[in-house]
Amino acid sequence: MVTNCDLKTIYIDDLVDWIKIPSDWINAYSPVLAINPRWGEDVENPGEKNVELVAKMN
Repeated sequence: MVTNCDLKTIYIDDLVDWIKIPSDWINAYSPVLAINPRWGEDVENPGEKNVELVAKMN
């Protein structure tokens, strides 16, 4: 997932209360925060997990 918003800056530290983002998920910190979740095989509905992750950033 990659997104850019000129109205809000998101830092990984801002998300720690809601979700743990492993360092191997992060592709880039700048100019945009680029995250590529690598869900384990035991996770059902990884697409829904992606939506949940993005919702927590908004």
